[in-house]
Amino acid sequence: MDKITIKTKLMLVSLMVSLAVIVITVDSFVSTKHELMEAKKMMLTTQIDTVSSLLSYYEGEVNAGRMNLKQAQDAAKEHIKALRYNEKEYFFILNNQVQGVMHPIKPALDNTDLSDIKDPEGKQLFVEFAQVAKESKEGYVSYMWPKPDSETPLPKLTFVRAFPAWGWIVGTGVYVDDVNDEFLDVVIKKGIGIALLIVIMTGLLIAIQRSIGNKLSLMQAMAEELAGGNGDLTKRLAINGSDEPAQAAGSINAFIAAIQTMVQNAKGASDENASVATELSNTSMAIGRRMEDESSQLDAIYRTTEQIISHLVRAKRDNETTCNEVVEASEMLRVSRDELIAMIEMINHSVEVEGQFASKIHELANNARQIREVLSVIGDIADQTNLLALNAAIEAARAGEHGRGFAVVADEVRKLAERTQGSLTQTDVTISLIVSSIEEAAVQMEKNAKSIEKLGEKSHTVGERIGLTSGVVNQTSEAIKKLVVDADVNTKEIEGISQRLAAINELARANARSVEEIATTAEHLYKVAEGLNQNLGRFRA
Repeated sequence: MDKITIKTKLMLVSLMVSLAVIVITVDSFVSTKHELMEAKKMMLTTQIDTVSSLLSYYEGEVNAGRMNLKQAQDAAKEHIKALRYNEKEYFFILNNQVQGVMHPIKPALDNTDLSDIKDPEGKQLFVEFAQVAKESKEGYVSYMWPKPDSETPLPKLTFVRAFPAWGWIVGTGVYVDDVNDEFLDVVIKKGIGIALLIVIMTGLLIAIQRSIGNKLSLMQAMAEELAGGNGDLTKRLAINGSDEPAQAAGSINAFIAAIQTMVQNAKGASDENASVATELSNTSMAIGRRMEDESSQLDAIYRTTEQIISHLVRAKRDNETTCNEVVEASEMLRVSRDELIAMIEMINHSVEVEGQFASKIHELANNARQIREVLSVIGDIADQTNLLALNAAIEAARAGEHGRGFAVVADEVRKLAERTQGSLTQTDVTISLIVSSIEEAAVQMEKNAKSIEKLGEKSHTVGERIGLTSGVVNQTSEAIKKLVVDADVNTKEIEGISQRLAAINELARANARSVEEIATTAEHLYKVAEGLNQNLGRFRA
């Protein structure tokens, strides 16, 4: 991309934007057509829902005994025959044997075989209706069919739904040729808008391209002239406007002016530096005789070096102690992590056991409910027994003296049945309390299992963080060990420096006398260099 010109890049941007707009528009067209067709399908489904509700109502009348089957079917056919939507659309009914049941527009199709009726393309549309209803209970069927006032076949979409209770299939359909007309209208309107948008964008980009390109060409020519070695710094770029290229041209002009000033200042500084260099050369001849005063300074440096060595030795010992403490802390972290992992395993096991126990509790509740059902059966038996005992007592009374013994037995049986019923009532209440308690315990155990599981997740997170901390501690331990080794090396190096300082101290005594002259000359040279650096410091090399 760096080798492509600005003009070409702008043209590529225009092309890419246009392509993106076209792609988005085409996708919008596809979505629009799909949405129009889905709206047709939704309308058909809604209308069939109404008819299905009507049939369900009449089926309910039959089940309630208020109408017989034939009355309900005849009433449903008359009701559906009169229904219309969109002013002219209707509903029809056929059965699973592809026989007409009711057609409001063509009554001749009622009670006739419809399997041979085909559309202009040869599709057996009523057979398709029955097949869709049989396989999927409901669905859409597309076919070609002329409108009542035309011979030209047009696309039509029908939705059918089975009504298994009566073996009927209800359906309704609409022509979908208007979908293509609506879609074409949308395409034309959006296409014109997109074309105008692309033309406007292209015109704007061409104008921007020319404006930017001309100014960049002038700046490129100036840069090539300077890069070619032309030392004429009096030329400037013409500035027209206040856009970014014009601002860039102004910055280039300011940069050239700064370079021009810097070159002028550098020439004067160069002459002065030559004179200073000569003076410094003469002064350096006397350095050997003027370094005696540095002897005391070197002595102080030597003593300071000895103190540094002592500090380094103490720091080494402290680092070794810290390293041992870090190693111990790392071991403690490792032990804590292992214990936490063991605790997580115990928590996971507890979650599993809690879940199993909750399942057993649910099973126990189900068994208790079964016991209630058995007790209900026993209660029914006790009621029957009580009734039989009452009948036996009546018969014994009729028998007179001969039935007295039988009456006593019947009375005992009745009392036994009553006690059984009382016991069953108490048992039923007790079992209800047990079932309620078991269900509450099961719910609480499930909550406990979830809480324990969350605790396990938190513990797992803590274990991971401890593992990360342990890794950091190990890295810190290794860094401290390296620091101890480096401190030992530095101590030895400083000891060598101290020995060399002692030797230099002897040589410095002979050169100390030249320090003052060198300092004066160096200060003068520093001021000159500082002035030159201030001039050059405005630019970033």
